[in-house]
Amino acid sequence: MKSLKKILDEWKAGKVSGSVTMYRLLVPNVQLLQLWPEYKPGESIPADLLPRIIYLILEDSQAVGAVEPQEDNLQAMMLTQWRAKGIFSKAMKEVILPHILQSKPLQRLQLQRSEYGDRRVEQLKKMALSMGFILLKDDAEIRLVLDASKKKVTHFIGGKDQLLSPERKTAIRQELCYMAYRLLLIRSEMELTEGVSYNSDAIGDIIRNLQYHTTS
Repeated sequence: MKSLKKILDEWKAGKVSGSVTMYRLLVPNVQLLQLWPEYKPGESIPADLLPRIIYLILEDSQAVGAVEPQEDNLQAMMLTQWRAKGIFSKAMKEVILPHILQSKPLQRLQLQRSEYGDRRVEQLKKMALSMGFILLKDDAEIRLVLDASKKKVTHFIGGKDQLLSPERKTAIRQELCYMAYRLLLIRSEMELTEGVSYNSDAIGDIIRNLQYHTTS
């Protein structure tokens, strides 16, 4: 899996390779990224496809850190020159962790002493406890958890809506038209070969919805 540092570098350069990138500004200093894998026609695409979620920490309009919530852990990094300035802990406490807990009841964190060393791992543990994490285990591996039910919610973090440009709206309509065209061909093949079925009728409903949105 591509490291957070590499993603941060590529994002600053304008493109995260191998990904279709969507983003939403949550607050002026935190941006939410969705990294969707790119697929070519004919490639197998999983039905339960989900994006990789990454929070970018911004300072002076530049990305200086990144945080990635995972199922049983939390990955984070800050560029060296921006560490020990309170930027990371402020973004985590005020925005990133509350936003994670809006859709996830528990966020776990694991710290390996063999990876960080005793001194550094104690610093990270102290920081996590100050952010509201609860200590579950403390030996060679430190385990902590942040429980949404035990954290007071002060406000909902929805992010900032932005209008799509007229050019992008036109491009989206063209994509929808092409999708409807491809589905028309698929439905026609199914009905000419196997006859009218529940599946071909369902595809017909999707086609009509797509066609509606190309004109609305």
